Amino acid sequence: MNDSKPSSRSLHAYAFDQDPDGFTRDDMLPADGILDIFLTAVLGYKDTDASVGITVSIGGALVSGTAIPRGRWQQLWFDSMRAAAPGLTTALEPHFDRQLDATAEVYDRRDKAGLPIPALKHLHLRDVTMWNTSQQVHLPIWRARLDRLDGWSIGTLGPS
Repeated sequence: MNDSKPSSRSLHAYAFDQDPDGFTRDDMLPADGILDIFLTAVLGYKDTDASVGITVSIGGALVSGTAIPRGRWQQLWFDSMRAAAPGLTTALEPHFDRQLDATAEVYDRRDKAGLPIPALKHLHLRDVTMWNTSQQVHLPIWRARLDRLDGWSIGTLGPS
């Protein structure tokens, strides 16, 4: 899979009313085109060990950490839940795994058929530090909607 995105011109001409998976134009339009291209190129759509340092501004806070693919974030999320709620993790994990696998299959099929692939909707981070005006918080993992980001920069911030 080459994780390529169609140009805006091809999206303009694409017949969304005939999309085999029911995707709409809104599914394809990224919140930030440059960030979408960058994250897709570095992380791709599959669960890999790929990662990149990133710092974002969201709701007045700075968040810095390592961006990772959704599948890797999901596994870390379940690992952290196991200690607190093993029964819940056992019940939920198969459902999330199936959904992740189904999404990867759809994206692979669409890529092979030359169909547009939906834009990324979330940023998944590990080894996170959040700063606001008066405090710093460390989190093992974090997830945010890309359409909520105010700004971003490649690289992580060091301790202050």
